[in-house]
Amino acid sequence: MASTQASLLLQKQLKDLCKNPVDGFSAGLVDENNIFEWSVTIIGPPDTL
Repeated sequence: MASTQASLLLQKQLKDLCKNPVDGFSAGLVDENNIFEWSVTIIGPPDTL
């Protein structure tokens, strides 16, 4: 039951990120069938890692 609630929350958060992107931050699913495995990119200021 907890994983179902977590799954629904993550789906909502992913949808919100797609509708309202955040500057310097990108997130998406590694596999569309697994809501628990994300790929995240954080872009820092120029000349940083």
